[in-house]
Amino acid sequence: MAAKTVNQEDVFNAARELVAAGEKPSILAIHKRLGRGSNTTIAKYRTQFLESDEMKDLQVANLPPVAELPKEFEEEGSHFVKKIWQMAKSVSDAQLEAEREALSAKHEAMQQEVTEAVDFSDSVAHERDEYQEKSEVQALEIEQSKSEITELKHALEMAEQKIGSLTADLERASIDAVEVKEKLASSIRDSASLKQETIGLNSRLSETKDAHQIEVSRLLEQAESEKNRIIKQSEKSLEKVETQHTATITDLKTAHDKAVNQLIEQHNKSQGQLEDVMSDIRQQRDQFQKEAADLRAETAKKKKTTKPSKPS
Repeated sequence: MAAKTVNQEDVFNAARELVAAGEKPSILAIHKRLGRGSNTTIAKYRTQFLESDEMKDLQVANLPPVAELPKEFEEEGSHFVKKIWQMAKSVSDAQLEAEREALSAKHEAMQQEVTEAVDFSDSVAHERDEYQEKSEVQALEIEQSKSEITELKHALEMAEQKIGSLTADLERASIDAVEVKEKLASSIRDSASLKQETIGLNSRLSETKDAHQIEVSRLLEQAESEKNRIIKQSEKSLEKVETQHTATITDLKTAHDKAVNQLIEQHNKSQGQLEDVMSDIRQQRDQFQKEAADLRAETAKKKKTTKPSKPS
């Protein structure tokens, strides 16, 4: 996880503790005491602390005590110190100015180096935080992978046991399937035989129907011929022709109706025979489907009774 950021109060408190302990409140020392935070942020708040009145008071408070002189030396000592001060001030003003400029330039160069070092330290700290976060994520993923591998091994063992059991069931089912297949083949042969018989009946029915149609056509042609003959005879005697014509038409109609009725009766008889055959076929088909359903139910029951118990 990323390190928690620090604020001004955190840096000031750490700096106070270091000064109180007689240590220099450097950036590294403050960072070490806090255990977190960006060096850039610490440097910013450290500068504010060093320039604060509180830091000046702490520096004065930590100065060694001034030695007390006897009263008889105070006046002469004060006069002597003033002389030395004036001499030193007149001699060193120019040197102090030159040294101040040199120190200022050196301070700027050092400040630049410190800034670069702080930036580099921040970059290293950021990379360290990212690496630590990635390491924690990878560790969690490794633990999850180990757990998943353990579960997969257990699932594999269970699957192998189940495969063994299913193999035994499959062998038994194969034996049952062979028996079912033999019965199915027998039923198919019976069904094919019935189908051939049905085709034969349909063929005979079609032939009978064609013969009936030929016979009806022949009778109609014969009736038409007879009708023409009667019409010719009617020219000789209208009354006789009308009587004979009426009788002939009646006879023809009767013969025609009789022939049609015979054809219908034969057709209905053939149709009834065909329906009886189809009924037998449907009954055999239903019986076969029932036997196949019973075999499937029996096979499922065997599988259920031979199902292996769950491992503890």
